[in-house]
Amino acid sequence: MKQYFPTLLLIFASAFSSFAQEQLKTTELNIFKNGTYFVVKEGEVNINDFVVQLPIPINTLLGTYWLTTTKDFKIQKIDCYNDTIKKQSKANTMIELLQANKGKKVKLILSNGNSEARNATGVIGDILMPNKIVKLKNSDGSSTFIPASQVLELYVENPVVETFTKDSLALMARLMMNKKTGKPALKLTYMQTEMNWIPTYNIKIINDKQLQIELKAVIENFSETIDDAEVTVTVGNPNMKFGYQRDPIASDKLTSNNELEIPNVVTNYAFGKSGLAESDNSNSMRGSFKPEYQEYQNYNTGGEKTNDLYMYKLGKLSMKKDSKTVVPIFSATVNYDDIYEVQVPDDVYYRNSQIINKSNDEKYYDVFHALKLTNSTGQPLTTAPVFVQDEKLQPLAQDELSYTPTNGKVKVQLSKAYDVLVTKEEEEKSKEERALKLGKSFYNRIVIKGKIKLENNQNKSITVNCSKSLAGKAIKASDEGKITIPGKYNALNVNSDVEWNIKLNGGESKTVEYEYEVFVYVGN
Repeated sequence: MKQYFPTLLLIFASAFSSFAQEQLKTTELNIFKNGTYFVVKEGEVNINDFVVQLPIPINTLLGTYWLTTTKDFKIQKIDCYNDTIKKQSKANTMIELLQANKGKKVKLILSNGNSEARNATGVIGDILMPNKIVKLKNSDGSSTFIPASQVLELYVENPVVETFTKDSLALMARLMMNKKTGKPALKLTYMQTEMNWIPTYNIKIINDKQLQIELKAVIENFSETIDDAEVTVTVGNPNMKFGYQRDPIASDKLTSNNELEIPNVVTNYAFGKSGLAESDNSNSMRGSFKPEYQEYQNYNTGGEKTNDLYMYKLGKLSMKKDSKTVVPIFSATVNYDDIYEVQVPDDVYYRNSQIINKSNDEKYYDVFHALKLTNSTGQPLTTAPVFVQDEKLQPLAQDELSYTPTNGKVKVQLSKAYDVLVTKEEEEKSKEERALKLGKSFYNRIVIKGKIKLENNQNKSITVNCSKSLAGKAIKASDEGKITIPGKYNALNVNSDVEWNIKLNGGESKTVEYEYEVFVYVGN
């Protein structure tokens, strides 16, 4: 194992030329959900008269480019400049095919604008640019000059060459070394853009207590071709103070002080071009065959927690530039609770209206069916789309799974439960005239009594989580209702909430009751 010692340099990059890839090979990638990735490139380089030349990646992020070498070699300084390099490209046009097959015997079918075409044979000589004139050497030693625009068809002796070398302007780094010659090992690390991973989850219900949850990663690579590199995808919100800002050495322009100021939308804590932000939700919540539990396969690519991040190790992968790769991450069996939820707002607001509108008694409130999962997978769940299927692999729902730490709980909403009905009615129970005096103002104390009726029209037992918000102080709740008073006031009146967990058998209905007080201004 080579021992590396830090030397000098900082930069952020996006794409190496083919010349650089021949010397330094990508050995490690760590891909984030915000379209950036960390790169490790390694290889041996040749020192020629104290100099090593490397292309500079053009999309390198600010302050992330660093070079290290072995202890016997030292980088004295680095000069950055524009230079012309030779680059291999695929021939896509006629002039490029002619360039690629320079020195080969060819037959050309030509058109001079007339209806009849003519032939020309010979060996391709020089290509005269920029007018794109082909010099064809004839068998008698003479030469014919033909505009490439007149070539209709090209016949080439085997083997046909479909790539050609062209001059390309590139930003280069000239490393000034402490030795005149040598072949030291060099490691380059940096971050750059144009690579992204998008997580998606699949939930398959096994029975009324367990489900299978699977995670896959869609890796988008629009940066560079990767050959057999160790790939990691990361979950978490690292602080990227300067966002996508490029490093000065990745530009051939002078950097102003304004360009180095921290931008207003700097951090990008909301990880992901996909619009899926990491938000801690630790307290929230087709075939003819019927799969059995043992048919589901549990697997895990393996990962590790590093400070506040969790990194999935995917092993060695090869990915072409401008391609997408799908990689399975893990599959695990977890427990869940089948829950129904309804939120009943305060649509009376008595302290302002001072009336109870009885038309609200006929209103039905939406009940939502959800799965409440316990994250026992051993790794955090990242914010991502989740697709839910039933025991027969029929589609049930699609939702967004929120970030959930290990052993945390998260809810996945399935649908509205139209066969679970919830209604409410309220009435004024008592009134105490001029019960409170503040300064010269008097207030009546009104006690309002309410009832919430829950009906389960399904043929199975369910538990309904019912919450009622009140624009007043809750003083009583039946059926072990939990009263919460958060301390938020509107004038004299405090807001409060009542929550019940009501078990209903199939076809059963139940009514819960509550009371709350409101102070109403009546004058001086």
